[in-house]
Amino acid sequence: MKKRFIIAGEVTFEPDTFRLIFNQRELILSHKEAKLLCYLCENSMKVVQRSELIDSIWGGGVKAVMLV
Repeated sequence: MKKRFIIAGEVTFEPDTFRLIFNQRELILSHKEAKLLCYLCENSMKVVQRSELIDSIWGGGVKAVMLV
């Protein structure tokens, strides 16, 4: 299976392992952080509304709005 990477400037992100590399430092993102970063990268050519993020990442609803 081929690994998938997202590269933006000096940042490299590996969505399958939640691994982010910046300035030669490796960070492991949480599941939600990784999901959010993927969503923003996939929609980088448009303005993403807060409500769209809540629906896509947190599943929407009142509880999700309160947590964000």
